[in-house]
Amino acid sequence: MSTSSISAGSADRRVELREFVNVAQRPFGEISPAKIRAGLVPEEQADFDEAWRAACLAAAETRDLTGLLKLLESWGVHALLAADLGVDGYRNLLADAEERFRTGAEPTGGMSGEQMKAMIAERLRNRG
Repeated sequence: MSTSSISAGSADRRVELREFVNVAQRPFGEISPAKIRAGLVPEEQADFDEAWRAACLAAAETRDLTGLLKLLESWGVHALLAADLGVDGYRNLLADAEERFRTGAEPTGGMSGEQMKAMIAERLRNRG
């Protein structure tokens, strides 16, 4: 089954892409840059291509694949999020993150660490 033939958000695609999230801990033969790239939203594919070329050049010069593995792990997370959230959900996630980064605003609907601790404590008390 080709990754490009799987619709965004499908369970099969999520399972296939999860294989590549921890690529540095996997045998080299299991890593597929093509599958990761295919899982990215279209607007990120050119950035992946540029980073891939730079990492390949660096690996050729240093004879060290660490940078390539880190690149695949990082972009694998992007592809996995796009598969989990769907293309529109992933784009919304990026837009929300950009807005928070630009303005410093807290996410809407979130809670502080103290609120989270209080909620956990309350649930633990109510467990009986």
